[in-house]
Amino acid sequence: MRRLAMGGIAALIAFTSLLSVAPPSPAAAGSCTGWESRRNPPTTIRVLMTKSGRVVTLPFRQYVAKVMASGEWPSRLPQAMLVAGGFAAKQYAWYYTLQDHHRSWYRTASGVCYDVRNDTRDQLFFLGADPTRRQRAALARLWTTSLRRSGRFILTGYRAASFSGLCGRDADGWHLFERSATHCARLSLSGKQILRKYYGGWRVHFVRPRWVS
Repeated sequence: MRRLAMGGIAALIAFTSLLSVAPPSPAAAGSCTGWESRRNPPTTIRVLMTKSGRVVTLPFRQYVAKVMASGEWPSRLPQAMLVAGGFAAKQYAWYYTLQDHHRSWYRTASGVCYDVRNDTRDQLFFLGADPTRRQRAALARLWTTSLRRSGRFILTGYRAASFSGLCGRDADGWHLFERSATHCARLSLSGKQILRKYYGGWRVHFVRPRWVS
């Protein structure tokens, strides 16, 4: 048997520690991960890998960074757009980890539940995606922040394109549109200002967490 080089062994250990198959669990009705906090992001998320049919449990922050790097929010975008996009990807996934937000049909044939899929029905996600320094920095800007509209934690949908490329012209309160929001970033709006414009204007406010020691 050929011996693995130390680098190969380290890579194998890193990969196996990243990916753990989620076992069938007696999740309560209406839940999967069952996260309860709307102030503190979840620690993990369960993702269906659609090609293999496996459910993997991943560190939540690592998952969101890889979503950005999988093509949802490319590193070439202006930094304010990366901040807004990374935030939208984070709160979208967070929403579906919450207790009572699980979609009941998100279970494999053997009964294993998952929070999100790794395709465009939810968010693109590839295990091998490698976030850039710009993407990680953008995600860090608002990592400890969540968004409310009229006091409610909302699902932050987003789409790649829109009919208009003008800042905020197509805002509907539910989606961040990459094309027009990028125009906002080029007009020097910050990530928070972009999020406010697309998710509800004056009704939107941002909440910092209450960390529990």
